[in-house]
Amino acid sequence: MRCSNGPGPRRAERGATLALMALMMALALGMSAMAIDYGMIKASKAEAQRAMDAAALAGASVFLIGDPTTDYVGIAEARAREYAKLHQVHRVQITDPEVTVEVDVPNREVKASYAGGNIPTWFARTLGINTMRINATATAKASESGHSDCVKPVALPDMWNNVTNVASANPAGGD
Repeated sequence: MRCSNGPGPRRAERGATLALMALMMALALGMSAMAIDYGMIKASKAEAQRAMDAAALAGASVFLIGDPTTDYVGIAEARAREYAKLHQVHRVQITDPEVTVEVDVPNREVKASYAGGNIPTWFARTLGINTMRINATATAKASESGHSDCVKPVALPDMWNNVTNVASANPAGGD
């Protein structure tokens, strides 16, 4: 029986598993860290979008006022800004400079835009990305709904023609 203590085929590969596992662990941690940052940014984007949706709808509600002397632009912008400032993005209250409101009176539309929110990243800092900006835009249009010039009543026909009085078993109106 021959015994060799020299470098054999298996001895030359010693430690390769440890190096591969360290590399795979670093990659797995890096990907999960990026997923956490990405999820945080997407959640902040959804918060900003909800805020702009509410702002645009609040601004467009001004067009439902039937008074033609109403200052649609001023009131719509004030309402949109008011509703936008009721919301937060990444636990930070929305401020006036971050919101832009455009009012289109002939088309009865209000467009609310958000640009701001330097959202700090956690793990992307290792790649040199310290913050990310969030943008969101929503447009709402006021329109009449449920309005008709002539509404005719519609009823389903009585298939059974129940004209008998149950108590007397006589036709209704008869003796």
